[in-house]
Amino acid sequence: MRIYFYTLIMLVFGLLTTQANATSYHSHDDIQATVKSFLKDNLQQSKGIEISTEIGNLDPRLKLSKCDAPLSAFSASDINQSSRFSIGIKCTGSKPWSLYVTVNVHKMTDLYITSRPVSRGEAISEDNIIKVSRDISKLRRSFFSEKGQLLGMIAKRSIRAGTILNNYQLKPPVIIRKGDNVDIIAKTSSLAIRMTGKALNNGAKGQNIRVKNNSSKRIIQATVITPGVVQVRL
Repeated sequence: MRIYFYTLIMLVFGLLTTQANATSYHSHDDIQATVKSFLKDNLQQSKGIEISTEIGNLDPRLKLSKCDAPLSAFSASDINQSSRFSIGIKCTGSKPWSLYVTVNVHKMTDLYITSRPVSRGEAISEDNIIKVSRDISKLRRSFFSEKGQLLGMIAKRSIRAGTILNNYQLKPPVIIRKGDNVDIIAKTSSLAIRMTGKALNNGAKGQNIRVKNNSSKRIIQATVITPGVVQVRL
């Protein structure tokens, strides 16, 4: 009977000790929740981009004193400019501590890739591009999400099938060629004058080219507007 009573006391004492230890350490779930709240408040949302995050697991052996103050989160880096970074979690209570949690960010969006090999000098068309969904979080260059921005662009070099298209691979098509007769539009805020001239360079839309005025014989710099039309500002 005495042995049974002693065993019962030890079991109760062990249970109370276990419960006391369990409540003396800070919950890993609460730390994770603090990280999630920080990400929700600070990650910028962009139209057409679906953002997801992976928060690093805490070592189950990590034992941190239960914080008697609300946890705070911070980051030394711009979390909107990186796909991998650390979030600091800090306890400022009577038993202060801090730790860092690694976060990976994925940003999915629709963009255009080549559906087949594209040769140097070939124009981009419906026949050689396709829209796909890709993670852009680690892309270091631009991409095209609108088909209208791509169609008619010219490949600067050969491009493999399945390549994400960007500005470095493409150039706008030439719409005015050297020797073409062009209309020159000279504009002020209240007046527009039209005259004729001759292009002295090839030019794509938006580029500046040299143009010779047929009347004055002067050579001017003008911006290519449309095929056969350039513009100067007075």
